[in-house]
Amino acid sequence: MVYLLREACEPFALPGDITCDCEGLTQSQLEEIIAQATDALVAVSGFTYRGVCTESFRPRGGEQCWCSLAANCGCSPLRGFTVPSPVALDTAGDPAITVWIDGVVMDEWALVDGDFLIRTDGKQWPGCQNLGLADLALGTFVVEVTYGDEPSIIARNAVVEIACQFMKRNPNDSRRLPSNTTSASAQGVTITLETLQSEIKTRSFMLPWTVRFMTVYSPDARNQAFVYSPEIDDGFRLHQVR
Repeated sequence: MVYLLREACEPFALPGDITCDCEGLTQSQLEEIIAQATDALVAVSGFTYRGVCTESFRPRGGEQCWCSLAANCGCSPLRGFTVPSPVALDTAGDPAITVWIDGVVMDEWALVDGDFLIRTDGKQWPGCQNLGLADLALGTFVVEVTYGDEPSIIARNAVVEIACQFMKRNPNDSRRLPSNTTSASAQGVTITLETLQSEIKTRSFMLPWTVRFMTVYSPDARNQAFVYSPEIDDGFRLHQVR
């Protein structure tokens, strides 16, 4: 069975990037190992660094919805809502977002502060929709967003390191996998992400690129303290609109 990416949105390396001995592996097997190494690195990042993702969402009002005694339900219109970030840019330099209302593309919107989507036509977003309808059907509200970080050279090299760890051979020329591997087959390997994450962190001293990745992208590296005082800007807040 081919291993599919479960946490990452794209592989962080390609078979041509592998620098260690992969003799005897088919293209499919090599892609499986790269996919597992990529998912392992995503786990190390606390599932925050997933590559570039393109996903569709069906916004609905949350606590703003109500139902009457007559079983008629409704939702207040949405002033705006937060989309996943960082939002990628298209070839024209605009946010890579597409909005459909009732199956028709709607272009009168703006992205505020990088992640808050508002309308610019003086109206508000629909608060209700039937999630049982197919995307783009009449009565639907769909937002497609491309977001995330392009895999950096640090992420690529870290995945190559991890993949090569999976492919190391012992003197008897057999594959040596992490000690807690749950199963292995001729078509590939299956390893739990929890085991992978623990294994990588335990052996990270042997993997310099993985150490670099953890230093830059792990949750602990991103924890920073900030102090805010409202009198600093006289109560004004700066916004960026695209």
